[in-house]
Amino acid sequence: MRWAPGPGVCWAGFCSLLLLQQFGWAVAFDQDEEVRLEVTIRNRDMLDQAPSCLHTFSRVELVNQHNAEVIIKSIGIARERTVQVNRDGSDIDGAPIYDSLSQQVHVSRVTNNYVALEPGQGAIVPLTFLPRFPPPQSEGETLVALPLDLSCWQQADRERWLGSVATWNNLGLVVDEPEMYKVSTTLLVETNYGTAKVPFDVKSMRENPYALPDTIFFSKEESQNTSLGADKPSDSYLADNGVRILATNINPHESKATESTPECYDLYLTHPGSEVSSIDVQVHEILVSRPENVNVQVIPGKAPSLALLESGPQHAIREWTNEGPLLIPSDDEQHYVATICRNNSDEIARDPEADNHVKEKAHWIDPESVEGSLGFVQIRTDTETVFVSLVEDGGGMARSRYYADLRPELDKTPVRNDSDAPLLQSFPEKIEVVVVDGTEDTVAIEVGLNNTGDVDVTVVSTSLAFDSTDDEKLSDLGIKVGVIPDALESNDWTIRAGEHIDGAISLSITWNHTLGIGHTADIEGRVVVQGSAIYKSPDSWHRELRSDPRLDSNMTAEIPVIVHLAQGRIALAFVGSTSPFSDLFVFEHGPKSLDTIEAAFFPRDQSDFIALSTGPEDDVSGFKSIDHHIRAYSTTNLSVALASVEVFGEEETLVNDTASSLCNRLQVSTTQSLGATLDEGISDLGLIYLKYEFPHIGYLSKNVQTDNSLTLYPTKCSLRFSTWPESGTHSLPLLVYSGSVEVSVGGLDAITESPLPTRPPFRHNRVGSLMGFPKMLDWFQNSKAGSSLRSLLTSKRTENDEVLLARYMYGLAKTSINLESSTLRPILLKV
Repeated sequence: MRWAPGPGVCWAGFCSLLLLQQFGWAVAFDQDEEVRLEVTIRNRDMLDQAPSCLHTFSRVELVNQHNAEVIIKSIGIARERTVQVNRDGSDIDGAPIYDSLSQQVHVSRVTNNYVALEPGQGAIVPLTFLPRFPPPQSEGETLVALPLDLSCWQQADRERWLGSVATWNNLGLVVDEPEMYKVSTTLLVETNYGTAKVPFDVKSMRENPYALPDTIFFSKEESQNTSLGADKPSDSYLADNGVRILATNINPHESKATESTPECYDLYLTHPGSEVSSIDVQVHEILVSRPENVNVQVIPGKAPSLALLESGPQHAIREWTNEGPLLIPSDDEQHYVATICRNNSDEIARDPEADNHVKEKAHWIDPESVEGSLGFVQIRTDTETVFVSLVEDGGGMARSRYYADLRPELDKTPVRNDSDAPLLQSFPEKIEVVVVDGTEDTVAIEVGLNNTGDVDVTVVSTSLAFDSTDDEKLSDLGIKVGVIPDALESNDWTIRAGEHIDGAISLSITWNHTLGIGHTADIEGRVVVQGSAIYKSPDSWHRELRSDPRLDSNMTAEIPVIVHLAQGRIALAFVGSTSPFSDLFVFEHGPKSLDTIEAAFFPRDQSDFIALSTGPEDDVSGFKSIDHHIRAYSTTNLSVALASVEVFGEEETLVNDTASSLCNRLQVSTTQSLGATLDEGISDLGLIYLKYEFPHIGYLSKNVQTDNSLTLYPTKCSLRFSTWPESGTHSLPLLVYSGSVEVSVGGLDAITESPLPTRPPFRHNRVGSLMGFPKMLDWFQNSKAGSSLRSLLTSKRTENDEVLLARYMYGLAKTSINLESSTLRPILLKV
């Protein structure tokens, strides 16, 4: 027996060429009649279903059938032709043929330029098959359900962010019917008698037991580092699960122009034999063949349950934990291994050991002649080595469309442990608003945020989400919703660790439409506040979200929002007053059992009470203040409570002790009710005590003030109260007027001097109107002064009393339109 000189080139544990004299079983090809060399390829069954990313090993056996010595000069593989076939190996009509893929079948090279075989002598040549595949045929987008451990509101918000995106990880890469490809080629054995040409084919499956992609596609370099731009989430978006996203606010912070955010791909491994083995697989090394193009790094946040060591951009990584290798447990889950990123301008230091390891095999696995090749990733475990090709070709990038799968009515978000609870907490914990039919108002509610964690959290976006089944109600209501991060703007949208910010967000709801639903109904939704501890701009957060749909889910705050659509009203009713004159109030239609108030009047000075005094019992000289008791009530059939009561001045500002406005004379306090029922369908919200104090200027008879141009017009104040839940701004006009009525309205008997009366007791009985045209007409017809005026007017023209008085009063106003020069005192008319 004669062996080939030299040990040859060893690769993956096999020497390049070995000689033998006896063979086991073989699958023989037709031998070449001239060369007379018997060629046999072993392990054909393995070569008929080779998995992706792995080398499938076989061997070629050569036997000299000549009677003389045969010199083997070289062994090679002819150009390959790849075509997709059916799973049973049959041809697919019209399937395209790929003849420009990287070489897949390799045989070892002949060392020392030749191998001599004596008659009957044989040799073994190692053969390897590393399948390559064409770019995936685009058949639309791959639909990927968002994780069910996200609430339906988070799912909808993330679906809106993601849309249709390039796939930047291999999560969920499990194919029910993997593609099969047939590779046809020819083995070429050059001898001193000629070249033996042996056609053969092998088959590959586009899947592997590690659930790895066979190729990672990156975008063309010029298309990288783009910002959100037109891809920013829209303000109105209907997710697949029926959630409507409204009123989105996005952090205005943009990535700096000098900051380059490269494309990255997260690699996950599945235990290859979890069904038959309970032993963990150890990952000892991961490297990239061309660190000038790409790098490998470990980001601990990708696998928060593991204590991974953070590793920046590297040529190779060999330590994941303090113990060294990464353990892949024996289960069916995918486990994070590393992230492959395109390089920025920074140069990656080369690893000599990695360079030496791939030096001999790189030209087989990753020939530089292949257009768009960026090299390959090699992952070495304790059992085998796997390879993933890296290609720059945007056309081959797989696309996924994430969709929200959990519907609002089925939302059963798991209860989180304290350790998994969101870092951002809101106060109040929920927002409730009551929208009363037929009203028009705006509610603005401030919500604070509390960072309960030990890291700073930047708010990426805030959104409002409703169940789309309420779209019609929202439309009919004319509700306009805006989430405005007021306080966050001055703080770069960042909440420091342990910090709480009052009024971090403001929710406003405006309505101006009649409900028309005829009953009480609720609209429920969420304010979704998305935070991040790592990413400071929406651009970088959005890019990372594409590779991890669960990104920062523990930093998402959900604030429940409930809008109650209600029939009825919320108003104020008269209870009692220390003033004997109910004409200081304007009453409107309301429940029969209550005197609903529309407005209230207050005389500027005690002297302005003169016009209201109709007799001795109405002497008001001792009055130093007027106290009104008012009840807030609701007929909405909802649980509503009085929250606050305040007095506002003419400038729409709260009154205070230092204000010079007449509104400062008004003081208000309240007593909340526990929801007692006043009458059927009427709820008591609480009592309001409204006090108006006169200035202390002495006795009425000695201090009658005169009007000037500055006091001719009434001062407009308002009493405003709010409820919980919020139901809008409820306002009661309060008018402080000046002047007196210089006519008597009580007949002859009333116009007599009377002694100074004492202050009347508290009472709430109502008397007839003392102001307005009907009383003026009564004076015109029945009093001496009025009768004299009537006689004067009837001597000029004959008309009924109403017309005569109206013409006369109109004439007075016409000639006295300039109030500054008028000698007439203004009068208060209740109309």
